[in-house]
Amino acid sequence: MIQKLEQIAMASHNGQLPLDNSHGDYRHGLNEVENKLGINFRQRVIELRRFYPERQLVAGDIGCGIPWVVEDMSHVEGISPHGLDLKPTLIPEFGPGVKSIIQCNIEHMPEVPDEAFQYCVSYNVLGGTSLEQSLPEIFRTLSRHGIADLDIAYWDTRWLHFLTSTPLHQYGFLSIASVNGQFTGRIQDYFSFMEKLTTKDIGLWWDSRNVRFELRKP
Repeated sequence: MIQKLEQIAMASHNGQLPLDNSHGDYRHGLNEVENKLGINFRQRVIELRRFYPERQLVAGDIGCGIPWVVEDMSHVEGISPHGLDLKPTLIPEFGPGVKSIIQCNIEHMPEVPDEAFQYCVSYNVLGGTSLEQSLPEIFRTLSRHGIADLDIAYWDTRWLHFLTSTPLHQYGFLSIASVNGQFTGRIQDYFSFMEKLTTKDIGLWWDSRNVRFELRKP
């Protein structure tokens, strides 16, 4: 599977991507994404090692842009990281080693095989996609027992009905978690949980800076 993904990555951009310094110092490395989502990547690796004790774990950064997260993941032993983006960009600051970057549309990724990843992360991307398409695609690419940590920035109320009614949520595969670690569970239960707290500001309850979504394949 790893070799197949690397072949897809090479074919998707002929092994070359344009150098682009227009982004300046704007970057999201693994450390920052962990802090923003309230996760610990190495803890996720430990969770997945229960089911995959010996093989390389294949990880994907969904909507990587400049793939700093891919670079950081490549320094964790036993991880084969891949960046996925419609317009990915490599820049000269990357360290040695091959970085697997797959050029694709997150809403429809025929380039990526079923059950390709044991772990996926996506930050500051999915809110700009059609969730009806992007969430099922991410779920499709997760292997058994796979985990995806996601945020949905720029949310608005039109997503609320979809998120609570999608089969992914109804069957327990999609849950919401507060970044501070106080809650993980169903979206409806999150609102009930927040009602017990002192704040009555609905905007704060659903602020994308305060929650993440977990997609898990049994």
